[in-house]
Amino acid sequence: MVRRLVKVLLVLALVAFVGLKFLPLGASTVFQSVDTGKNFTVPNLVVPAGECCAYAATFKSIRSVWSLEREVEKILEDDYEEMVCSRGDRVYYDVEQNVTVTGYTVRLGFPFNEVIISYELGKKC
Repeated sequence: MVRRLVKVLLVLALVAFVGLKFLPLGASTVFQSVDTGKNFTVPNLVVPAGECCAYAATFKSIRSVWSLEREVEKILEDDYEEMVCSRGDRVYYDVEQNVTVTGYTVRLGFPFNEVIISYELGKKC
C-alpha cells in the first residue's frame, strides 16, 4: 500500500514538473525596470536576474526554452506595435510605456534558462 502511494506521488510530481516546464502559463507577470522605471510584461515563473548594459533586462526560469520563446513572442504580438525598420529589423513599440523592444534572446542553461530583453527608450527604429 505504501509503495503504491509513493509511486502515485512520484507520478504526480513528474506530471506537475513537466506541466510547469512545457505548458504555456500565460504572461501576467509585470517587471518594473529599476534603471528606467518602465514596466514590461514577462512570462509567468520568471525571476529578474538583473539589468545591464544600458537597457537589457535578464530573467531566469526553470521553464523550457520552447515555452519561453512562444510566450515572449505572444507578449510582443499582443502588447506591442510591430515596426519594420529600414534595414529590415523588426522592433516592438509600447505606446503606454514609450519604450521600444529591439530584441530578445532565450538561452538554454542548467538548471535555469535565461531570457534577455533588449530595449530602448522612446520610439526607435
